[in-house]
Amino acid sequence: EEKRNNYKRDAVNYLTKLKEIFQENGYLEFLKEQGLTLSSWLHELDNYDESWGPVTVDNDVLWGKLTERYQKALGEIFPELDNVILTVTESQRYIVQPELLQKLVGIVNQQCKANNMNLILRTFSHNIMQSKGIVKAIEYLPDDVTIMSKSIPQDWGLRGIHNPLIGNVSGKKQYVEVDTWGENASFQHVANCRIYSEFKPQFDHWNKNDIQGLSLRVTRDNTSVLNNAQEANVWFLGYATSGKSSDPDKALNDFSENKFGSRNRESMARVLKDTGFVVAEAMYVKEFSFGKPHFSNPISVTTRGPYIKRAIQPWYVIRPSGPKTAAPYEQDEDLIHANPFNHHWDVQNWDQSYYPDYLRVRKGDPIVIHQEKLANQKALAIADAELVMLESIKNDLQKEAYQFFNFKLKENKYVLIFMGDLQLAWLKAERSQYTDQKSEIPGLISEIHSHLEKIEKMYEEVKSEHLEVKWQGRTYELTRFGAYDIPDTLSEFRRFWKL
Repeated sequence: EEKRNNYKRDAVNYLTKLKEIFQENGYLEFLKEQGLTLSSWLHELDNYDESWGPVTVDNDVLWGKLTERYQKALGEIFPELDNVILTVTESQRYIVQPELLQKLVGIVNQQCKANNMNLILRTFSHNIMQSKGIVKAIEYLPDDVTIMSKSIPQDWGLRGIHNPLIGNVSGKKQYVEVDTWGENASFQHVANCRIYSEFKPQFDHWNKNDIQGLSLRVTRDNTSVLNNAQEANVWFLGYATSGKSSDPDKALNDFSENKFGSRNRESMARVLKDTGFVVAEAMYVKEFSFGKPHFSNPISVTTRGPYIKRAIQPWYVIRPSGPKTAAPYEQDEDLIHANPFNHHWDVQNWDQSYYPDYLRVRKGDPIVIHQEKLANQKALAIADAELVMLESIKNDLQKEAYQFFNFKLKENKYVLIFMGDLQLAWLKAERSQYTDQKSEIPGLISEIHSHLEKIEKMYEEVKSEHLEVKWQGRTYELTRFGAYDIPDTLSEFRRFWKL
């Protein structure tokens, strides 16, 4: 399997391999039997040959090569495609400048139409400048090009703002891309029903902006939403978009009845209803994600070497020395060293009205610390209540259903304790750097040690827990803290803060 960063996945190479897989497994026949359409993502500019000359609008050699590429890819290799989804970032050369993007879309769309395919332009970008370039180009694209945008501005999260591109595509047909699985939220290891906290308000927003379709992510690697609490997210979005019902209770109750029987319809719905809130609280401080929550060591990107580029300005920050923030924030006492609350997907990088609140979080403001303590307590109370509710209906459930969801709900609780105490420890460590009240520091350091020791104690008590269970016809291997390396994270925290 080729690594993405090799950028050899141009349309010809990629579709050649994909066609082989489809032919070997009979997928084309299956799609025809089921009456399904087939779409493929393609990235440009990939597998770019320097001999083609510069990437400019007037380079006829370059555009001639791309025309040949898509004539072969769509006309000869995979004419069975119905839709081509074009991504112009995460590629060898990003094509986000308006004039270049118009030129590229024109060439690909011409070949799509010649082969009775539809072109869908995916607007994923890494920063506001790229996004603005794509939006400017969209205004001048042919009306038969469909636009597909993520539900949130950048990478997947649980507390993102609405993507500003939704409804802002010059009247063109638009789809929304949605992650129902929880790519950046412990994946399959937790129970994560996000209907009430995210998808219902998002759906209402999409409706107001005349969104015509959804692209759902339901798998990642070898895992999927199937049979998990996350599957309920798909039920709601399916009900809502089909017109069956936009009532979240209806979707969740029907999901519960399907999985657990009519007797447990409402009781299991109550058990799962707020799991998304618990998981989100574990991953976030207010609206700001803590580290990279899907990494086995969520703070490692912050603590080990150069930090990632910012979204508003292309700067780096390296601890312990290095530049402070670029304009417009160069006067702020921000980013004395790298911090885990300023990833390129975080809200302050897409809506500057969040910046003052971000700065309070980043500096460990005492009010923020107090609020976060209360938020964690609320989420922990919900997690405990969910386990109590599950226990109360244990005898009404299939043994395997109880075992499966008992393990997942406990994982929610343990991840919440791990991340919650780690967040509080980090906020207090930041406070120790910024406070003018030096007498406050010894107490903060003592509390930091207490948070870390609490995590260690919990880890030692539950780390050996393991479950193999056959649920809904599939065998699942469940391990405690399957998404995280607790010892490495605690060790790295102590090293970074010199504890």
